[in-house]
Amino acid sequence: MHIAPGTTLRLNGPLTLSLQTGTTVINDGLIDLGESGAVVEADGAPIRGSGTEVTRILTDDPLNGAEPGGLGLGITATSVTGPITITRGHIPRSFLEGDPSIARWFLVDAPNTVAGTADLVLRYDPVELNGLTAENLGLFRASDEAGPWSALISSNTASENTVSASMTAPWSYVTAFDANAPTASPTLFATADLHVWPTLTAGPLVVHALNGRTIRTLEVIDGTGRIVLQPGLEPSSLATMDLSSLASGAYFLRVDGQTTIKLRKE
Repeated sequence: MHIAPGTTLRLNGPLTLSLQTGTTVINDGLIDLGESGAVVEADGAPIRGSGTEVTRILTDDPLNGAEPGGLGLGITATSVTGPITITRGHIPRSFLEGDPSIARWFLVDAPNTVAGTADLVLRYDPVELNGLTAENLGLFRASDEAGPWSALISSNTASENTVSASMTAPWSYVTAFDANAPTASPTLFATADLHVWPTLTAGPLVVHALNGRTIRTLEVIDGTGRIVLQPGLEPSSLATMDLSSLASGAYFLRVDGQTTIKLRKE
């Protein structure tokens, strides 16, 4: 089925659009699920295209983690003021530096909810990974679909094809990027025991170990696998580096011979 640009497919009432295995739906228009419609997609065959799917919540009742419209975004929030419009799209977003997202994004538009936090669980189909690695995904938010995108502190369950995070109001666009992709975000690469910033840099780089971890070695590696910078360090929880001597391009930072982080030198 192809929904052409400028065309709206509207479900009036508690109807379910169920897509069986082998079904192909290209949505270049709008699928309007209303307040009670839903879509069920077969594994490996999600809706694709340049269009969007939309569902609406009109009540002020708390949200309990269910996925409105079956679109793949679970929301838990105790403080809610309707209406809420949830829009899903399929064209990957990108950082200003060029790195792409998965082929699934959402806009949570709640103009009357000006405070409070929503716990989000974004579910994706593996065919939407867009070349990214499931284990490396993190959630990012933006006030505009073109960005800039800011990282949310995320948890990743690759075996269930989900990425989770909390987002404070006003709610906005959300999608999943490679959490290690280099951008100008000041604290992009963040784990429970390691922060590195900025991963898009003209020279300065800060590596901060947390939870009692000690940094002992740092190695900057180029695209051929050569170590091009290896500063001498005293074991510490905080280290700084200067990459200004390196040519512009992509590099990797290896911390203690284990954690590897993508960098880009301007």
